[in-house]
Amino acid sequence: MQDTRATNRPISPASDSHRRRDFTLAVLIFCIAVLVRLPLLRQSCWCDELATLQSFVYVPVKQIVAGGPGIKYYPNNHILHSLLAKVSLASAKALRLLPRPRPTDNPPPAHPIGSGSGSFSETALRMPAMLAGSLLGIVLAWPLRRSRPLAAMTIALILAVQPWLISFSTEARGYTIVLLLIALATHLLPRKPRRMAWGYTITITLALYTIPICITVIAAHGVTMLLLRRTLFPTWLRSALVAGLLTALLYSPLFHAMRAYYREDNDPTIAYPQFLHQLPGYLLAGHRTNDPLSFLLPPIILLGGGYLAWKQNLLRPAFLTFAIAGLIGLFAPLLSHAAGEVRFVPWLILLYVICLTAIITALWTTPRLRLAACALMAIFFLHATLQYRSFYQTPAQPIRDGLDLIGKIAPPDAPVVLLNMGAQEAAYGYADIPRQSVQCAYRIPDLQQKEQASSGPVWVVVLYADLIQRDEPEVLEYVHAHYTRRLTLSGRISPIDIYAQTARQPP
Repeated sequence: MQDTRATNRPISPASDSHRRRDFTLAVLIFCIAVLVRLPLLRQSCWCDELATLQSFVYVPVKQIVAGGPGIKYYPNNHILHSLLAKVSLASAKALRLLPRPRPTDNPPPAHPIGSGSGSFSETALRMPAMLAGSLLGIVLAWPLRRSRPLAAMTIALILAVQPWLISFSTEARGYTIVLLLIALATHLLPRKPRRMAWGYTITITLALYTIPICITVIAAHGVTMLLLRRTLFPTWLRSALVAGLLTALLYSPLFHAMRAYYREDNDPTIAYPQFLHQLPGYLLAGHRTNDPLSFLLPPIILLGGGYLAWKQNLLRPAFLTFAIAGLIGLFAPLLSHAAGEVRFVPWLILLYVICLTAIITALWTTPRLRLAACALMAIFFLHATLQYRSFYQTPAQPIRDGLDLIGKIAPPDAPVVLLNMGAQEAAYGYADIPRQSVQCAYRIPDLQQKEQASSGPVWVVVLYADLIQRDEPEVLEYVHAHYTRRLTLSGRISPIDIYAQTARQPP
């Protein structure tokens, strides 16, 4: 007769109480994270989000996962995110949340172009990224909840309000989804000999299918296993190889398009010294900043907290994983210029939070230093609150706000020209905001053609003045010579400049 004593063992009241406490705290922190992010979801989308909407969400599922004849591959297609965003928008439509009321009191234009702001909801588009970002702290902290409850609580609370994670959580991109998956995969690294760690394999496959750059984290997992669990390295290797095979099968319909893209010499938007200079500011503030404190403080936290995290067994695997992945991300642009984008090393967020948690918990274990631990947490939350206020006041790129404003201050018959980089994406999402007709131009002859066809002054919107100045300065020189800047609206990623054509002189 089978022995059922182990399976019928009653759950102790203390264990049941711990389970309820852990679940209650997890739900509470998740709700805090969601409430912090929700107000930012309604802000104007920026160009990359609108490109995702146009090319990888508002298209058939087959095109998302397999492309099509004449359709190029772009890394903006974070495939798992694109599919989830499509489901989110479809759900909003089924719930009759779309089309939503026009976000302006301007009369509708006679001939709108693009999708039109009424046909999508910024909140619904960003919902998958927001939910993943809100869950990340709970997932990263969960294994520590019993043996290191203070560390678990600290990690979860910090990630609920960490500025860079909030920024990622309120953009319709796949970065928070891949962060959530790699955090889970790090916890699922093999702990005992077996043929396959299927949980790890499936999680890593989904992460790669979201953003392939997380291969740096998988490489870091391999080094971590060699250093900390060498006897289990064969189990990890088999699991990672199967994940690679499954990922290759998922990407196989896009193989030729991806090969064509990656064979091109794609340059980043910033130079390597700028890449290194911007990273600390993003870690501390969530956006570009020239504050000396933002440049100096994160490296100090990473070095000091890294030493303390290495001494703690439970933090060591995650610390080592994200430290190695972060180092690979720092030096990757020296081998491939296209890798020199700050957003390509989001793992530094997790490394930064682990190091900050190690410092706070180390201070707390010494009774005389507990006040310092509380002060450090208070300073972090105060700084995060100030950054959040900045986020609330300044969208990533105020395209919707700028076009709404033009609709109020420009003559009704004045053509509005979105100039050069980001023009087509902005027109697709928000061309129905102003009452004026909206057009796109990319070169000086394009703009001159619009001017000749117009009976009155033309208004021009420049979305990426810095990048145009770097790559095509003659375009900005022409604008400055023939137009007057009327307004500049600030943006965390890029501002927009609004120009009105200088009055034409009679012949």
